[in-house]
Amino acid sequence: MSLPADWHFRVFRPGDNASDPEFAGALFTRDDSSVARSLVREAIQNSLDARRAGGTSVRVRFALRTGSRAPTAKETHNFFVGLWPHIASPNSEVEDPPNQQESVQYLVVEDFGTRGLTGDPGAWDPFSSEKNSFFLFFRALGRTGKEGEDRGRWGVGKFVFPMASRGHCLLALTIAETEHSPLIMGRAVLKTHRTGQTTYHPDGHWGVRHESGLVLPANDSRMVEELLQVFDLERRQEPGLSVLVPWVHDGITMKALKDATVGEYFLPILRGELTVEADDNGASDVIDADRLMEMTASIESLATRARITLGLHAATCPDGELLCVPDASGGSEYDWDTGRLTPEQCAVASANLELGKVVGFRVPTRVRPKNSTDEYAHFDVFLQRVQGLGRSRPLIVREGITISQDKTPFLQDCASLLIVDDRPLASFVGDAETPAHNELQNDLVKSKYVLASKLIKFIRSAPAAIIRELEGADRAADHGLLAAFFPRPEPTPVPHKPKPKPSSAGDDIEGIPELPVRQVRYRIGKIQSGFTVAGTGTATVGGRVTVACAYDIRRGNALKKYKSMDFAFGRDVDCRAKGLTIESAEANKVVAEIVDPHFEIKATGFDENRNLVVKVLLEELGVDT
Repeated sequence: MSLPADWHFRVFRPGDNASDPEFAGALFTRDDSSVARSLVREAIQNSLDARRAGGTSVRVRFALRTGSRAPTAKETHNFFVGLWPHIASPNSEVEDPPNQQESVQYLVVEDFGTRGLTGDPGAWDPFSSEKNSFFLFFRALGRTGKEGEDRGRWGVGKFVFPMASRGHCLLALTIAETEHSPLIMGRAVLKTHRTGQTTYHPDGHWGVRHESGLVLPANDSRMVEELLQVFDLERRQEPGLSVLVPWVHDGITMKALKDATVGEYFLPILRGELTVEADDNGASDVIDADRLMEMTASIESLATRARITLGLHAATCPDGELLCVPDASGGSEYDWDTGRLTPEQCAVASANLELGKVVGFRVPTRVRPKNSTDEYAHFDVFLQRVQGLGRSRPLIVREGITISQDKTPFLQDCASLLIVDDRPLASFVGDAETPAHNELQNDLVKSKYVLASKLIKFIRSAPAAIIRELEGADRAADHGLLAAFFPRPEPTPVPHKPKPKPSSAGDDIEGIPELPVRQVRYRIGKIQSGFTVAGTGTATVGGRVTVACAYDIRRGNALKKYKSMDFAFGRDVDCRAKGLTIESAEANKVVAEIVDPHFEIKATGFDENRNLVVKVLLEELGVDT
């Protein structure tokens, strides 16, 4: 039995203008990995914005059904029967259209703890529907009711769903918290196209067509139950939105979706504001704060691992532990060159950074809208030295959404997060974001705010400016500033000895002993991912050799500041020996008894992107290098 709903496209009439959604393709690049990241970015952003009043957390479910788990064409027939002529049209520009006989592999994105799509589903007037989320999702192009602290502002994120579909379409089931009645509607985004002798507008909708021509959502219980069963939706009576992407592109894998989730939304997950379920053909993985920390060790990108570490600190750091940057004086509120940090702050921050600790700063600033009074706000900067990271840009995170491609000044071997949560500044930064939310642009805010470009520059440059101040303070350091915390004993005076007087010409110079020639008892060699220590034949059999190593650091004793998370013999490092009996090999140290003076130790498995410090001690011979 067919359903009393179908796909409907508006027929071209005399006087209609042809208008194709060109900018949607330009907004999101077409390769599958980018579409997967954009899909995660936009879907979770919308879910967080739709969090229910008083709610503490949002759960988002990604469910992928492919291969034998995908429903057949017969099982899904009722939901696509009227779509085929339109996506098959050569004018629709569907690059790889599905055929009517193939199974429907699909992706479902569902959110829970949200409001659902609220508003009158029959509303059609844009000027009376500015706060109608149902209208904005299904009937609006480039319009949004979001403002202030909302993450999405442009109203074009919805295009990422049909872009992930080979049929350029979606179906969605929503339950609004105010209505509690399930509604189903679909949307297709094609180009102006022709089937037979009839020309159609680009947008199509699945639903029940009213006599006025307006397509309304279907709410028949039989249709709802069929959609739930055929596409394995989890939603039953809970408010929220479930979006179905049929014929999902092959390159949109669960791994790509999970990687994007971790990279884009690690901070809300660590804060407990977001949980993501990844359901891959029935195998489920729930990504919450604990699971995210488990996953961190297997992430290949050192930059991503460092950001997650900073994110955990930012999520759990009390405000009282942040170093509060003093306000600028002399009218230079957006100028870092005046020097903001006190000597005490520089000393404490520098010491903690060199110890590998995370250092957090709270930076005050002012937002100056042109049509209202100034508002005082702040943002937070977190820094951590990460050897081997190389040049990397600080990452701006506004209310949990990453602004991943903004041109913040590079830092060397230092990870940084710049977090904007304070409402006045979050509104400013949100207004400055591009439609894809990946960078800030002055042109977007210069008409709304005073000194907008200077404020953007001030925010961007904060991490690099703080590092400059800390390094400048180090170069002109007061070495007694932390004496109470790190006392250094006074050096013992060396007694003065008169220089020996030379004898007469031709005689040997008395009083200056010959310098002994130091024997080379071992050699240290560099090999791929490690090092060797080889005896030269002069060591004593029965003696003991101790080898300690650590990754080099910018300042201080690398061996004393060794961290077990860097590496450990027996865990990450493979140690093999000839002419020795190894007594112990753990942490960063190997101890062995010498059996052959021509011994050799070979250790591999170190990070090749980091410099290694190696120290050897031949105990019985007193040779120490």
